[in-house]
Amino acid sequence: PNLTSYDPMTLTNGGGKVFSGAVAPVNSPAGLPNTSKAVNRTWGVVPSTLPATVDISFGYNTGEGNASCVLTDPMQLYSNNTVTWSALTTATPTVPSSGATSYQAGYTSVSVFPFFALVNAPAIPVEMTIFKGYTKGAVNMLEWSTATERNNREFIVERSLNAVDFQSIGSVKGNGNSDIVRNYTFADESAPLSIAYYRLRQIDNDGRETPTKIITLSRSGAAKVGLNKVYPSVTNSTLTIEMMTDGKSSLTVTDILGRTVHTKDLGENMGTVIQTLNVSSLTNGVYFITLESNGIRMTEKFEKN
Repeated sequence: PNLTSYDPMTLTNGGGKVFSGAVAPVNSPAGLPNTSKAVNRTWGVVPSTLPATVDISFGYNTGEGNASCVLTDPMQLYSNNTVTWSALTTATPTVPSSGATSYQAGYTSVSVFPFFALVNAPAIPVEMTIFKGYTKGAVNMLEWSTATERNNREFIVERSLNAVDFQSIGSVKGNGNSDIVRNYTFADESAPLSIAYYRLRQIDNDGRETPTKIITLSRSGAAKVGLNKVYPSVTNSTLTIEMMTDGKSSLTVTDILGRTVHTKDLGENMGTVIQTLNVSSLTNGVYFITLESNGIRMTEKFEKN
């Protein structure tokens, strides 16, 4: 037990289990990552029987952080099953009211026991609020905004014609460290006359990178060719493909390693085509189906189970 201060721990149990708990003024067992950013406490929670799930609120006091720990910052919960530490979810602690000393960080559906520790969560390098695009004549315009930035060196702009194979088409310098809204634009002046997929790769000053979501833009002419719908997204037998074609067309199915497992020549077609494929003989896993029509390629993903 912790004999130097009062660290309340609240358990909310909906499963009818009995729990015992204690808190010690050390980080133990050994091996906790980023110990310098941890609260200098280890909580023990032992259920009467397993499996068990519980909501836990951990309390800690002013002055109980290790050397680099910021008690008010978001805390990532770590659990240890007596063998290794594992990172769980993150929570923002409640800040003590005037005159109070105890912080509280709450976590739901905890199911790994018996030891727990709190460590400052890694900072998000960029908090992006907007990533969108629009067409402007022969140009595809991209716009994005950030609310905060940490060590942000640059954004690499990437484009793809099939949502799988991306190529860099330019870069935009970041603002390093910022706590105000920053707005960015990029003009793709060589945009294809088809559907185009875009994403950003945010690069830190130390070279680490984080990809964004993918957005899609269609310029004039793209409506003649397209994978309108591929369903069901998870199937064990038949896949249905609704598409727009414009001349000589074909379908190709590849596995996650890029190996071709099926091809179908659709011949000369103009307009809407509905095609079914029997995929029951495929090994379970993720696959990509690609429509190629009049020099334009589009790809969708599906799963065989």
